[in-house]
Amino acid sequence: MPSDLDPVIATLREKYEAARQKAEFYGQMLREVEAEAKSEEKPRKQKAEKPAPTKHKRAKPVKAEVSASEAVLRLLAGCKMGLPVSEIIESVATTYGHKPNSLRTTLYNLKKKGAIVHGEDGLYNHPENVE
Repeated sequence: MPSDLDPVIATLREKYEAARQKAEFYGQMLREVEAEAKSEEKPRKQKAEKPAPTKHKRAKPVKAEVSASEAVLRLLAGCKMGLPVSEIIESVATTYGHKPNSLRTTLYNLKKKGAIVHGEDGLYNHPENVE
């Protein structure tokens, strides 16, 4: 004896079967895509571990026997032709132990005071040696 619920049950059964088939279809697609992704994955190279940074100890400052200004003036007094900045810095830094950056400042300050002359040719001279 057919009841009023039979058509509803039949409809629900059809929808259930359709949903199950869709789920199986999507499950199969998911497995294929995952398999393809795994085959395309390339093994990554392991990065070499960097050693921990070491702290560099600061070098003890050297007490210069002669001030930077005096050292530059001595060097230029003995030179009749004049010297370029690089030679002055190299000579004073190696001879007296002054830092190159402080020597650049010293040259600027001496030029500003008029203790040394900076010529158009880029050479520094002692005022006594300028003609």
